[in-house]
Amino acid sequence: MRVDVLTKKAAGRLAAQHFATPFLDAETLLAYVLGHPRVHLLSHPEMDVPGPITRRYARLIAFRSRGRPVAYLTGEKEFYGLPLTVNRHVLVPRPETETLVETALALLPAKRRVRYADIGTGAGGIAIALARYRPGAVVAAVDRSARALEIARRNAKKMSTHIAFYRGDLISPLHRHALDIVVANLPYLPTGERRSTAKTLHWEPQRALWSGRDGLNCYRRLLSQLARRTQRPRHVICELRTTQLKIFLVAAGRRLPDYRATVYPAGGGIVVAALARH
Repeated sequence: MRVDVLTKKAAGRLAAQHFATPFLDAETLLAYVLGHPRVHLLSHPEMDVPGPITRRYARLIAFRSRGRPVAYLTGEKEFYGLPLTVNRHVLVPRPETETLVETALALLPAKRRVRYADIGTGAGGIAIALARYRPGAVVAAVDRSARALEIARRNAKKMSTHIAFYRGDLISPLHRHALDIVVANLPYLPTGERRSTAKTLHWEPQRALWSGRDGLNCYRRLLSQLARRTQRPRHVICELRTTQLKIFLVAAGRRLPDYRATVYPAGGGIVVAALARH
């Protein structure tokens, strides 16, 4: 069967189930099973797809139609220009999180040997991007999941970046580390939304998604841990929803009164809140 016929049929099936990007998903999965870049498929719509590959493709589309993320089916997701290995033990990196990386890179001069900490590293994308684009930086990454850290270490090795990984609760494993910038993309979904979320989320690690009634429990704990440190970082950068911003800033003001906040829009109802010490 021709490439264009296959992708049109698959995209129609996904569109009927209200997936946001049916053609992109269909083309990405076909490119994966064929071993070609997606652009190659777009420029060769008449290419014939052999029967065994067609059947394998049909199985992947069936998985996708049940909500499994494309990244889990291909085993890879690009983040900040870096091809990250992903699986069901880590969240699929989102494009809006790239704003968090951009903010962290812009806050201090590139010439300086900045000390970064990525809290809740997951697949390691934030830490790896910081290490890759600030070669002289010292980067530490923390996660409570041993399986997530295994994936993050694999990605760091693949990208030839040196990162110190720690397993533990938020910033607590780094109590002896002097830090310039703390970056955190923690769980921030309110638990009351579990029943109404997109079915794709049901495939991702639930502990990395939900954080109490208003979604900010993990951030409150992080802010409290930071408040207890004798040596605090110059900057704390967090990703959260626009609708959570006011509550977050109140919590930050109570725990870290000597910090001021700057907010950057990240798209899709997401913002990056950058706290800077006076």
